[in-house]
Amino acid sequence: MPGPVWALVTDLLFATRIVAAGNAIGAPVRIIRTTLALAAAAGTPDASGPLLLLVDLDLAGADPLEAIRMAHAGVPQLRIVAFGSHVQAELLRAARDAGADPVLPRSAFVACLDELLGSA
Repeated sequence: MPGPVWALVTDLLFATRIVAAGNAIGAPVRIIRTTLALAAAAGTPDASGPLLLLVDLDLAGADPLEAIRMAHAGVPQLRIVAFGSHVQAELLRAARDAGADPVLPRSAFVACLDELLGSA
């Protein structure tokens, strides 16, 4: 059974899509909407931390690169997958430099979402 997955996503429709995909394969997905909430959740002593963190690079009102750096520094073995618009090549590269691997265009992320969630 897949392990816990956290998704830093502010787009409600996309968050619903990720949760539905997780439910379909038995991967528990927790949606987190801000970097502050991510830091608070990660700092909770009794929290069952994620094995996989999904980061939408098109976050509204949050810095996705800060979130990636924070998560990578806090839990180095955490697998961080970032995704965003294919036309934002600089942002995709910056996400990789911050510690996300893989970094995917949104269309590729959607195509392999079940596989990603299943590998958690």
